[in-house]
Amino acid sequence: MGFKIFKLCLWQLWIGKWVAVRLSWFWLLVVTAFVLLIFAPLIVSVIDGSAVGSDASKTAKSAAPQAGSNYGPTLFLLVPMVMLVTVFAASTVAIGWHRYVLREEQPATFLVWRQGWPVFRYFWGWVKITLLLFPVVFLALAVVMFTMSIIGPIASPVFVFLVLGLIALALGTLVFWCVLRLGLILPALAVGKPMRLRDSFQLTGPASSELLVTAVLLALLFSVPDMVFGLLDTVLLPAYAPIWIPSRFIVTCCFQWVTFFVGFGILTVLYGHLEEGRAI
Repeated sequence: MGFKIFKLCLWQLWIGKWVAVRLSWFWLLVVTAFVLLIFAPLIVSVIDGSAVGSDASKTAKSAAPQAGSNYGPTLFLLVPMVMLVTVFAASTVAIGWHRYVLREEQPATFLVWRQGWPVFRYFWGWVKITLLLFPVVFLALAVVMFTMSIIGPIASPVFVFLVLGLIALALGTLVFWCVLRLGLILPALAVGKPMRLRDSFQLTGPASSELLVTAVLLALLFSVPDMVFGLLDTVLLPAYAPIWIPSRFIVTCCFQWVTFFVGFGILTVLYGHLEEGRAI
């Protein structure tokens, strides 16, 4: 069942791709604008660094220390704001996708918000899941740091990269499995039938082993593109930076977009199957 759910959610995204675009286009623009606003000084510094010898470069570099001294506090204030906007946007889009799959609710052409959607309760549901997973992630990161402290000084960079990739895959599998066990509260909220975290965990109990397969597939979809791009970075940077960096950003965003809808689609299909008795 684990692979079947994953394949079904990919198919649902394919046939409902324009629905997904209508749900997400506005929030993608908002989040991208915020991210570009935050990292604009870094982007400018990279461009200035590539323009060696130009008068504009010399002027920019002479002002860099003063700009850098003001950048830290600004970054400290803006990053939490962007995180809140991103989670709020993700909650809005996810509710729309839950309702599309479970209730066949078609969004308007330029849907941004629909009155009556429990966005804030959905946001709080995410917070509760995140708080429960925090000890797991903290422990996993401690294992990563301990492992790197041992192999980092003695291993080759390629071996370290592969080890980090395998650890990231294992950590992603664990996190996704926990989210799949606890996350049925999210589609339940989206359709107006709230449930407790305990209820979600019990409801997914009989399918826990199948969900492990689904979690591995999700982790692969999430992490493999970054691993491939990391290897390509060593070949294409810095010689092809002006072409490679924008291309990498666009392709990464596409993979993240697919992962987002497949991940929330899996929660939706699980809820429909386990709670509403729908066939997979």
